[in-house]
Amino acid sequence: MSTKPSAPSPPTTRTAHRIAATIAALATATSLTLSPAHAVSGGGKDYASQNWTGQTFHGSYSGKDFSGGLFRGCDFAGSDLTNTRFFKAELREANMNAVNLSYSSIEAAILRDTDFTDAIMVGSYISDSILDAASIENADFTDALISPESAVVKLCQRDDAKGLNSTTGVSTRESLMCPD
Repeated sequence: MSTKPSAPSPPTTRTAHRIAATIAALATATSLTLSPAHAVSGGGKDYASQNWTGQTFHGSYSGKDFSGGLFRGCDFAGSDLTNTRFFKAELREANMNAVNLSYSSIEAAILRDTDFTDAIMVGSYISDSILDAASIENADFTDALISPESAVVKLCQRDDAKGLNSTTGVSTRESLMCPD
């Protein structure tokens, strides 16, 4: 007498809970091991597309949008500008001394005669208009994406591409990966 193999029994509730718990644990572990994304504000206008000429911006403006705004001669010295967006903003003659612009977008901005002395620009997106800045002395550009790459070579050739950032202790030349 031959017996037919029996069909596997459906998973029990206990087995289903184990599978669900394993999937949840894997999802949690994966999310904890991935690097966080640094978001740039885009959900609101904040200070975007407005004329703020000559104004003072001291304090924390983290995550704010300054895109397309006119900030000629503005004083941002010492401000927290992490995760901000200055896309196509005019910052001519602005004081960005000792600001923290980490993980910000400073692309296509007008930066003629802007003072970036002792600024922190870690992980920021920066266009070649940075070449027009009045000063980059003691600035930290660690992991910044400066486009085009030839702009980095030109920054390294500047006399003010020197010094240590007072907050991070990183050399401007080292952060730009300038050849010695």
